[in-house]
Amino acid sequence: MRFPDGGLAVLKPGMAALITGGSFYQLENTGKAHMVLMGHRSGNQDNVMHIDYVTRQDKSGRPKVRNRATGAEQGPGE
Repeated sequence: MRFPDGGLAVLKPGMAALITGGSFYQLENTGKAHMVLMGHRSGNQDNVMHIDYVTRQDKSGRPKVRNRATGAEQGPGE
């Protein structure tokens, strides 16, 4: 796992990582076998976004809307 601050964590078979919502990370399979991922989300599914690690842009395909209070554009859950 790589993190934007340059941090790196190497997970070995049988290990697990707890990643809090809103955290940026990148996974890379360095082994020869398939990488198995297990995930669980909490919270409202309508607020889930998929953010590109490099560009930090929302890749969920959901349209941005204008916030009536601030006038700013925002994606789901912002």
